[in-house]
Amino acid sequence: CAPAAMYSLPKLMWIRTHRPDLWARTRRVLLMGDLVIQMLTGECVTNYSAAARTMGFDVRRKCWDTALLAHAGIDPALLPSVAAPGTIVGTSHRCGLRGTKILTTLHDQGAAALGAGALSPGDAVDGSVRGVCLPGALLDHSVAWVSADDEGEGGMDHAVFFQNI
Repeated sequence: CAPAAMYSLPKLMWIRTHRPDLWARTRRVLLMGDLVIQMLTGECVTNYSAAARTMGFDVRRKCWDTALLAHAGIDPALLPSVAAPGTIVGTSHRCGLRGTKILTTLHDQGAAALGAGALSPGDAVDGSVRGVCLPGALLDHSVAWVSADDEGEGGMDHAVFFQNI
């Protein structure tokens, strides 16, 4: 049975169990936004809202839940550091950015709440309808494997991308 498409932790457990060859080569687990930050700055950082969607993050203490990760058999060292949304991670000179500051991101629904002005306790935003455009080939697979023969500029020679993380 394939893992649910929503959360990263069950997918990682599934890969560890069903694809030990792939798991043995895993050096870092990054979400899509984290991968962009890593490619631009060399830093492996995620934000609270993205980390919360993995099922391995303690939202009250704002850190990886080491007990839960240990129970799941996931080494926390594989995961990126965690910072508040909007934290300056570094600067990038890649892609013509010329010293542009790179910040951590915010999950779409958190950004929608912020943009709608839901800033105080008791404020709410209904964000229940959302569409995602994905190539048809990805819709039937929870994992797309990308490999390169040698290390790319970002220092990564293999990457696993999860749909709907």
